[in-house]
Amino acid sequence: FVLYRTFGDGYWNPHGPHATRVVPEVPSTPIQPSLVSAAEFWRPDASVPKREFECAIGQPDVVHAHNYFCPTHLDSARLVYTAHDLAFVHHPEWTTEENRALCYRGVFEASLRADAIAAVSEATRRDWLDLFPHYPADRVHVMPLASRMDQQNTVRPPRGTLRGLGPRAFLLTVATLEPRKNPIRLLRAYSAYRTRVAEPMPLVWAGARGWLCDAFDAEVEALDLTDHVLLRLLHRAHRHHLSL
Repeated sequence: FVLYRTFGDGYWNPHGPHATRVVPEVPSTPIQPSLVSAAEFWRPDASVPKREFECAIGQPDVVHAHNYFCPTHLDSARLVYTAHDLAFVHHPEWTTEENRALCYRGVFEASLRADAIAAVSEATRRDWLDLFPHYPADRVHVMPLASRMDQQNTVRPPRGTLRGLGPRAFLLTVATLEPRKNPIRLLRAYSAYRTRVAEPMPLVWAGARGWLCDAFDAEVEALDLTDHVLLRLLHRAHRHHLSL
């Protein structure tokens, strides 16, 4: 296994050198110091031999791409591409034009280059084959996502992240705050829940602030939930401006 501390040129985390976990038993590639250098590394021009690029990424047998970016400079390595959803195609109003173009670029290149597609649901598989009828249907495999947690997990919870909240004393949603996650419906359902329960639990939203989320803040105020919805929003990675 090789850990790619950066992957592609679509997203950039300025805290990457400190935020990326390094597993001592697993070799990892050096982290690129900037978005420009990441773009130059992951999208080399034709003058860079493909074998040289594969040496730089650890001479893998298989590359697994799972965040819309699709590497295009592979030589002998096989490419497995995870398709999460194609909502940016069916609902362009849920995202920005920049993000839509970024995601479409990745899935289109995967439709031409991937040796296998791992679709996270039957719906994604159908959407993929509808959008890319040229791709062999027998190479699109449904692989539902699963939790990496179990009852035997011995990891201690971090301290101070949810002060004042005990175990099993709050409702939790984990997602980027954006229209695709339907946060307004969640707020309205939570508001209805509060009217039906004698001692309602607070709602905690954990994730990053995405795009087009001003309506969420307005809805929290409109439903008088300011003191009952707790936001634990992470710093969002910088998105690449599509100029390449």
